[in-house]
Amino acid sequence: MLRNTRYKLLGNFHHGMLKLDETFESLGDLDAHPIEIISGMADGADTLGIKYAKEHKLTMVLYPANWDKYPRMAGILRNMNMLVTATHLVAFWDGKSHGTKHMIEIAKEKGIPVWIYKY
Repeated sequence: MLRNTRYKLLGNFHHGMLKLDETFESLGDLDAHPIEIISGMADGADTLGIKYAKEHKLTMVLYPANWDKYPRMAGILRNMNMLVTATHLVAFWDGKSHGTKHMIEIAKEKGIPVWIYKY
């Protein structure tokens, strides 16, 4: 991995309580780089990524879904927009969420490194 690169880490925090410090520490090499947290701002667990970024004084980029304008496609469009700038994906997944599954699939298709933490 390149040194002095800003990692734009897309955290797909599906619902569930996580030990974020331990999770991010386990990513090893990412620690040596500036990290930017990208969040889809979904109700519930996405707020954990925002909380983590605030506590660790990390840059955040927020992508709220526009449900008013795109009632049926807002989540999918948000996921695709987040991947435009992401360099890595950390997904916390229960194995059931369709939104998280979609994010994992499109990140892999784009060749973005993906870490999946099942709970």
